[in-house]
Amino acid sequence: MTYASIWKFGGAVQRVAAEATAFGDRSMPFMLSLDAIWSNAGDDTNIRWVRDVW
Repeated sequence: MTYASIWKFGGAVQRVAAEATAFGDRSMPFMLSLDAIWSNAGDDTNIRWVRDVW
């Protein structure tokens, strides 16, 4: 229930004006996304994984 993804930015993505969307800064070549979900509030295994990787 955890994953990491790498998003490539460039081309049309970087040509959108910063003020055109809620996601303004598109100057980076890549974006790393670390995500975790969990169903048991007492189990922080997935939260800990994301924090450790970050």
